Amino acid sequence: MITELIVLFWGAGMLHYAGSNLKENYYEGSAVPVYIEKQTGVPENAISLSYGSWEIELTYETENETNCTSYMQTAHGEDYGDTVVLLKEANEKKFDLMLYGNVTEFYIVSNEPTLNVHSITVRETNQWNRMMYTLLVLIVASIDLFLWQKQHKKWKNLSNEKKTVCLAVLFIGIVASIPLFTDYLISGVDMNFHLMRIEGLAEGLRNGDFPVRMQPLWINDYGYPVSIMYGDLLLYIPAAFRLAGFTLQTVYKLYIVGINILTAYTSYKCGKKVSGNYRIGIVMSLLYTLSGYRLTNAIYRAAVGELTAIAFIPLVFLGLWQLFQEDDKTKWYQSGVLLVIGYTGILESHLLSFEMVILFSALYCLVNGRNFWRRLKMLFQTALFTIGVNLFFLVPMLDYMLTQDMQVLNGSTVDMQDYGLFFPQLSQMFTFATNGSQLGILGPTSYGIGNEVLMGMGLPLAIIVCLYLWEQLVYKNERIEHSNKVFGLMLLSMWMTTYLFPWEILENIQGIGTLVAPYQFPWRFTGLTLGLGIILGSVALKNVQIVVGDTTKKVIIASISILAIIHFTSYSEMLIANAVPVKITSYAGIDTREAVVAGEYLLQNTYAMTIGAAEPQTEDGMTINNYKKEDGIVTLLYENLTGKDSYIKVPFFSYKGYHAVDSASGYELTIWHDWQNIAMILIPVDWSGELKVYFEEPIYWRVAEFISFTLVLWSLMHWVKIRWKKYLQR
Repeated sequence: MITELIVLFWGAGMLHYAGSNLKENYYEGSAVPVYIEKQTGVPENAISLSYGSWEIELTYETENETNCTSYMQTAHGEDYGDTVVLLKEANEKKFDLMLYGNVTEFYIVSNEPTLNVHSITVRETNQWNRMMYTLLVLIVASIDLFLWQKQHKKWKNLSNEKKTVCLAVLFIGIVASIPLFTDYLISGVDMNFHLMRIEGLAEGLRNGDFPVRMQPLWINDYGYPVSIMYGDLLLYIPAAFRLAGFTLQTVYKLYIVGINILTAYTSYKCGKKVSGNYRIGIVMSLLYTLSGYRLTNAIYRAAVGELTAIAFIPLVFLGLWQLFQEDDKTKWYQSGVLLVIGYTGILESHLLSFEMVILFSALYCLVNGRNFWRRLKMLFQTALFTIGVNLFFLVPMLDYMLTQDMQVLNGSTVDMQDYGLFFPQLSQMFTFATNGSQLGILGPTSYGIGNEVLMGMGLPLAIIVCLYLWEQLVYKNERIEHSNKVFGLMLLSMWMTTYLFPWEILENIQGIGTLVAPYQFPWRFTGLTLGLGIILGSVALKNVQIVVGDTTKKVIIASISILAIIHFTSYSEMLIANAVPVKITSYAGIDTREAVVAGEYLLQNTYAMTIGAAEPQTEDGMTINNYKKEDGIVTLLYENLTGKDSYIKVPFFSYKGYHAVDSASGYELTIWHDWQNIAMILIPVDWSGELKVYFEEPIYWRVAEFISFTLVLWSLMHWVKIRWKKYLQR
């Protein structure tokens, strides 16, 4: 306890000192260390910086929008920082540097000849101190936890089986994270989108918003409703670490490492429960977590939402398996818990994955015939509870879907029929793609397989399928008849990933085509194939002794495991070798307009790349003074001398939830929009005063949040009550 108090007081003192004694250096005119193109040798006017966190502020002019990058000479050679965008409409740019060692020469590089940097202000910030303090608290907490478990002999009292499982799950999760162990990020297709989701959450929390709905910073600080339309419950964890001082790329990596470990655990749990053997559970965890499709999502596609959803898919199929395998109604409760956690995790991570899982859950129920009707009440209760727990997300999302004319409602222009997998890709073991953009991930079937990344289930799982067929066709075992239904669903999911599935027919059916369009690419169903493959593989490995001896069984399991490791290491090395390295300390290193990717949640006719700097606009005769935008709120003084009703454009889009209020009278002014949906505040003739524009949730969103919070709190209390009863019975 004394140690904790010392750490807390020391940390508080350090933060106060850092906040009140920041260094600042100012460089102007010819002393500015800026180069239009990178030069060799030591720049004469380069500056030196010590390790720590710094904020760089540029004032500049440029005729063309351009990028600039900071280059540094360190004890280990040349290094670089974020590449930031300099808008031609703006004249100021701020970005962060996190230096883990002293820098002898620091300078800015750009290739734009019209760029004229007037000054650079370099300020030391307290981000480094906050990060170090957080690390110290975590270290002390870890030491306390270690000493506590040592005193109570928690680890020592665990069985060898539990010790093996803990180490295996941790090992598999860390191995799956090996491509992240660099001092840079591997540029992925959707990486900037998810980095901005984390940064937007952190900035929203910093502004005092909870839950964060309209994320700031996006599209040059105009805002984006990504938190309304895209579940981000788990992203609050990296956002909290971002507030604690860690860089954006660090918290992004930590999140993926955490998801990898979670995936290793959920897939182990599914494999162990189905097979009744913890060793088989570990093997299935290995196959699932180290699959090529997961690695494609984690590194090449940087599909963080889908990657997170894949971690929860095993819980859903395990819950359904147990529910239909058990006749004891008292055990159905455990299945219901798994289903609620699994569905919630998927819904709060990736909406498309949730829709696919719901589809296959319904099919799973239907193929069980009469058993489905016996369990209908339990399934209905599970569905209601899942909806209730997620009302805080579902109500705002459905509200926007019904009332806002967003681009996502137009469906997809991708022809799914032309983007399915070829049969050899289902079991593909290696790939030798070398194109930086790896065209195959978006290439139609006419391009063939060449230069494509891995999108199928992989050879290890294909061998499992063959093993299961061998057991069933040659040595039919009545005890595993229920698994044939899982096998059938798995074959369906595999078929749906290929170009042979009749996607074109479905797309042309009115109503169904609208539902199918958002999936875009058939290979998204590979995640379901992997999830169903855990159950099928667990059954196959459990019953392999009916066709081979014990020694051969061990050889088969060892061979499949080795194949999975070779499959992963080969593919990860290829991705790393062909990757484009980038460093992103904060959102300043991201073009926040491009981060929206296809801009699904933009209002119709909004073109992100044409949005300039966040500044108010009006017409002649309307005066604006004291403009500022702080904590997501715009305030300004206005006076309408135009002799007519006029307007003020503010840097927000006209989404539902924005309010424009005259501070003195409290009167709410009308919000309209221009052709790009930029908010226009209508000002009556001869009006003057202070205007405040802000986003506020409707009351029914708050009611939904209260219901979800109440249900979660009740569930936790119920869980604690059950655990307490078990403790007293010992």
